[in-house]
Amino acid sequence: MEELQQTHLGEHVIITENVHPIKKNAYRAAPKENEFIEKEINEIIDEILDSLNGAQWFTTLDLVSGYWQIKVKAEDQEKTAFITKFGTYEFKVMPFGLCNAPATFQRTMDKAEKCHFGAKELQFLGHVVGEEGIKPDPEKIDKIVNYPIPVNIRDLRGVLGLFSYYRRFIKNFSQLADPMYELLKKDVVYKWTETQQQAFEILKTKLTQAPIVRYPDFEKPFLLYTDASLIGIGAVLAQKDSKDEYVVAYASRTLAPAEKNYAITELEYLAIIWAVKYFRHYLFRIHFTIITDHSALKWLLNSSSETANRRLERWKITLSEYDYEIQYRKGTKHSNADALSRINPNTDLQNIPNNQRNINHE
Repeated sequence: MEELQQTHLGEHVIITENVHPIKKNAYRAAPKENEFIEKEINEIIDEILDSLNGAQWFTTLDLVSGYWQIKVKAEDQEKTAFITKFGTYEFKVMPFGLCNAPATFQRTMDKAEKCHFGAKELQFLGHVVGEEGIKPDPEKIDKIVNYPIPVNIRDLRGVLGLFSYYRRFIKNFSQLADPMYELLKKDVVYKWTETQQQAFEILKTKLTQAPIVRYPDFEKPFLLYTDASLIGIGAVLAQKDSKDEYVVAYASRTLAPAEKNYAITELEYLAIIWAVKYFRHYLFRIHFTIITDHSALKWLLNSSSETANRRLERWKITLSEYDYEIQYRKGTKHSNADALSRINPNTDLQNIPNNQRNINHE
């Protein structure tokens, strides 16, 4: 709840007598259900941010989850305890259904100090939005930069969640964070070493240097740059204005153990499949261009004949629902996506630029 923009104009007080909470066994959680919910939330946030394209002036009249913007007085929070399948929780903010909650909320609504009108840029959902684009909220970044070293898996999951929320701004995120994710694997002893510390510090630095990411313009064609290596796969979603190409979002991930056995053509194909699925909400039902530095893919994707490789044929069927064309670009002119896939998490990463806005192009 710390991520919500809470008002400091008032608190809600709960007056009760000595009443004990009801005890009830918790339900077990389904991991797949949690993954689906988290994915949906992230997509909704991206959709809201993307809808700001073309805006020059911004106004906030913040009543979204309005009750939750009002804190419950600290000594009264235990009175809001409730049981879920995840365990027992207490509300830090005012939930719906509390006695006198509507009156508390109405008093807060009557105060205009919390509204912003006609601003050139403002804070929104952990970001700063303006006419030029989106960037991370400096206040949130300061909290991440001052985040202490994780001492256990729970702390590590928390900090990785914070970093991941801003991954669209971080070039090579998956490769940079890989040493930290290694500690989350099954049967791995939690031991924070110099390798994890280096990754931790570099991710902090990357966030402080994060570029402004432009809003997607659905009136312009999208360009999807992809590349693969034996370490990971990367993609850059871009568009082009009258002068230069500009970044809409970065994406990357490390390879699964089985994927490291793929031939290079399969890896390059995998990068395209993964990137198209990752950016599906931008690319589905519109024409876009895939740009790769692997010339064989242009023939494979344009050919109507079948190959002996069943995996490639399945991937070709997956791509058949998209309207795309593929272009080949030499590796020397493909550095934007190439860098995303080739970062080795065990090497010195301080010199990798994160503020590249224009994309190399012929």
